[in-house]
Amino acid sequence: MSQNQHSQMYNLPDGISPEDLQAILSSISRNPGGVNGGFIANGPAGNIYDQFANSLPTATPAHSNMHAAFNPGYQLPLALMPTGHTPTPGPSVPSSSSSSSANISSDVYQKMLDTIRRLEERLDEQTELVNSLMNTTSTEKAQAPANQRDSRLTAVVQNTMLSLVGVSGRLRNRSGELVEPLPALLPPNEPTRTDNDGNPVFNPSWNNQLTVFINDQYLNCAAADLIIQQEANSPTLAAPPSRSQILQACRQYFRTLRKDYNLPASGEFKARVTHKRTQNTRRNRKSTKAHTLRNAIPAFREIYSEEATEGIQSLVATDYMSSEHSDPGLIPIEDWEAHRRNQGAEERAFETHREQWRSPWFKLNRLYARLLGLAEEARQAELAEVGRHGSRVGRPRVTRYRGLEANSNPRLPMSSRGNVPFQSMISRAWVERTGNTAMRVFPDPREFTIFALEIPVEDLINADAGYFAEDEDEDDDEDEDEGGNCAGPSRVNAEDDDGAGPRGANI
Repeated sequence: MSQNQHSQMYNLPDGISPEDLQAILSSISRNPGGVNGGFIANGPAGNIYDQFANSLPTATPAHSNMHAAFNPGYQLPLALMPTGHTPTPGPSVPSSSSSSSANISSDVYQKMLDTIRRLEERLDEQTELVNSLMNTTSTEKAQAPANQRDSRLTAVVQNTMLSLVGVSGRLRNRSGELVEPLPALLPPNEPTRTDNDGNPVFNPSWNNQLTVFINDQYLNCAAADLIIQQEANSPTLAAPPSRSQILQACRQYFRTLRKDYNLPASGEFKARVTHKRTQNTRRNRKSTKAHTLRNAIPAFREIYSEEATEGIQSLVATDYMSSEHSDPGLIPIEDWEAHRRNQGAEERAFETHREQWRSPWFKLNRLYARLLGLAEEARQAELAEVGRHGSRVGRPRVTRYRGLEANSNPRLPMSSRGNVPFQSMISRAWVERTGNTAMRVFPDPREFTIFALEIPVEDLINADAGYFAEDEDEDDDEDEDEGGNCAGPSRVNAEDDDGAGPRGANI
């Protein structure tokens, strides 16, 4: 059959040969791109179709029940319309001249519809699968915050890996050394060690690569498998972690244990690592304390009103917090331990070092003490609620006690993020005593009504009320500027500012 006869049979527009039409139909049936790239916009079928379809007149098919159900609004080219169907009149229909009428066979057109139907069914299945995976991931993430999930997994990994080497915990003495040293690699032909219950324990090769046999067995076949089994039997995590997550945490903790193992080998290295860890630990405690104070600000403003507490958020920063120590500092160890016992604190309690720069006449310490009191009330209420409805897993809270004055901090407030204190936060007596007259401070913003707020002593807990009563004699020495903000004491007695007794337990 000649090309002219083909064109008469199918009544194709000029420029479209039967071979072109066959290529279009074959491409649609072979490729999941769909007609006009409706399924994969840049798929092969879409490209082939687009190459020719722009030159074809289009019309909405009258048999919309057959095709519109699959792709609403789609318009078939007239050249691909089956014989016997007349285009529906409408604004989108061009002139339906005799040259643009189609006479393609119904079975070919039905094959096209079947192909479209199969592709759309496959697309629906893939869409449902993707949505299901996304919903599952979102549900797992919503069960616990990311940092909380990480900390829980870290705790499980650390406890498991320590137990597998026969160590109960990374407890340190005052010099920073582990109370229970990590085990060394066993000599050849040495029998495997066991713990008190008769279970075998590992002796990793700490200074070797993670991929050596003993380390690989320790991390993969022991730690990871044991954690997966434990979580399957009695879950402690909100969502079961993947094996890759567990192994990543195990490898990271192995490197930490390797540093602990090598710590006693070099005195210089030991001193550097111990100092860095101590600084990080103290900084973390200050950060935790600042976070606790911020959480109590809404309750504080509800009690003392929004208008009277403007600017309180700017007065709470990690750099302004007092530090907490577990060493005697400048105090002889016998006197330091006696003081801790007199405060009723246990051996592992933290001593709070007073920040001398903080103003007693604005009573910044009193503000912090009130916020900490509100935070403690919220914590007790949470514990009571948990006691009625369930249990909460966590470490026991470490007691804080008031440090001796010899260990108070006489230095400038540290500033890691450019925090600059306001004038009313600084003790004038401390400035005069230390000679820090050129220190950088910001003037009190007039909109900060918090500087004029007086917190009654009776609002504080009994443990702090006596301490803050020492500052009451200085109230008569305070002046106020026209804006109502404290302008500083007209007469400053350094001895009154220093005080002789211990300061607030956690401020």
